[in-house]
Amino acid sequence: PQLHKRVAPQYSGKEQPIREALRQTLTKHGVRSAVDITEAKTGGRLSACETVRFRDGQAEYVAVVKDDDITDHAPVNAKIRFPVNRHVFDLRRKRYVGQTQSVDMQIVPGVAELFALLPYQVKGLKLAALPTNCIAGKLVNLDLRLSTTDTGVRAGRHEVRLEITDPTGKNVP
Repeated sequence: PQLHKRVAPQYSGKEQPIREALRQTLTKHGVRSAVDITEAKTGGRLSACETVRFRDGQAEYVAVVKDDDITDHAPVNAKIRFPVNRHVFDLRRKRYVGQTQSVDMQIVPGVAELFALLPYQVKGLKLAALPTNCIAGKLVNLDLRLSTTDTGVRAGRHEVRLEITDPTGKNVP
């Protein structure tokens, strides 16, 4: 026998006054969202959006997703305002947005957007001298150098995707 049935919430808009009252109460007591998301058309808060922030040294990562358990599943043109003016990278689209505190974009319910906020712009990645002899199955140490726009700031940790090919250009697993 089924003892419990999970029911996903359906947001009809009727809950909006309760959300706003809660937001005002929290704001009154000094609690506010570090990331603001507003509708580009009206300037009003975009409802049913979740933001998650993660800090790794001087890098901050921000994820934004609009709940897809809503009655209106249409994409929304929005402005995402970050807590500080930084070099912003749109990680889903693999592009540098610019040094800014906000991003204008279309938000699709259920589709997460992910941004990196860095104190510098990544200009390039350089592989120092390649090893002359590589043996299949053996460990190879590579010296990678990241170049940034701000030489006064030490670059943080970064992910690098490396594809190896044989002399014919075929990918090596």
